[in-house]
Amino acid sequence: MKFFAHNIFTTLAVLSLASCSRAPSPTPTPLPSDPPPVVVPPAATIASAISHQPSALTFRPPTGQLVLDGSITTNVFMDTGTSRPESGMFGDTRVGSDGRPRFHGGIDIAPLRRDRRGVALDTVHAIAEGRVVYVSRNPGASNYGIYIVLTHRDPAFGEIYSLYAHLASVASGLAVGQDIPAGHTLGVMGRTPDIPHLRSHLHLETGVIINTRYAAFSESRKTINHHGNWNGLTLLSFNPSDLYARLDSLGRFDLCAYYASIPTAFRVAVRAGKPIDFFKRHPSLWQGGGESFPAWVLVDFSAEGLPLFARFAAPSEIPVASGRVVAVDEEALGRNGRRLVSKQRDGTWRLSQSGEDWVSLLLFN
Repeated sequence: MKFFAHNIFTTLAVLSLASCSRAPSPTPTPLPSDPPPVVVPPAATIASAISHQPSALTFRPPTGQLVLDGSITTNVFMDTGTSRPESGMFGDTRVGSDGRPRFHGGIDIAPLRRDRRGVALDTVHAIAEGRVVYVSRNPGASNYGIYIVLTHRDPAFGEIYSLYAHLASVASGLAVGQDIPAGHTLGVMGRTPDIPHLRSHLHLETGVIINTRYAAFSESRKTINHHGNWNGLTLLSFNPSDLYARLDSLGRFDLCAYYASIPTAFRVAVRAGKPIDFFKRHPSLWQGGGESFPAWVLVDFSAEGLPLFARFAAPSEIPVASGRVVAVDEEALGRNGRRLVSKQRDGTWRLSQSGEDWVSLLLFN
């Protein structure tokens, strides 16, 4: 079994390296057992060198709003009632009731057409060819309201998803398992579950699936889950505006180049009993090594919690406990709106409770 697990990663990583690769991560300073110091690599040391291949997928906007790259914000992104269109953009763009930054995992696209009452009329379309994997017609079962999830297969990078939320209705005949082309009508922009009609908008997410067995993970934790494997907690987004800003003249998005350009914000050492589902599905992000499972693994994350790449830990890098934060780049971490890691009074960093849950989901098999 160990031999098989080892070959899952090393074989697939070699096969995919030429089309989607990332420079090896720097080796953190070995950690003494007590107290745990924090290694802070400058951004330059974690920049990526890549060999890439443009995606075969072509992308288009989901509505009549054609400029979604962030260069224009007014009347393009729907604000949260603050008259700041930036609050409808991706990232740490919002402020919680406690005054701390709050992460927003998508872009909120404003309508171009309204009826006399101000209700949005824009139709919503698939941004790329893909497969319908989930349709939630129950507006009260999620903060997404009525929403649709599609998956899109990139031959070099692997599978990504797109999500369309707050819909007023779903297009007739749309069904799970259906393969659809780019531009296929999905539904009508809306305000579900309970958004003021003047703030009707489309919440668009693009990203990766952290674990395809979320339903089993949720059951093991005895948490309420109305959406099976397509709960928002397992859907991890990257900035859709970055996607539109990077389209080439043919409408293609180079997923490998983009993903490799995302800076590492923090690194965690984990004890993995089996090959990690995420890196089996994205083998080019696994840097391989000459070991089998169970093993200590170093995983690099973006500020938003995207698993960027991973490798086996060297003997000198093995910490005293799993889930140990071994490196932080505070510049890349930014405002830390997701708060997966928290800085302690002594200057060290640790996983927050949310971060521990996040790592547990990543490792779940």
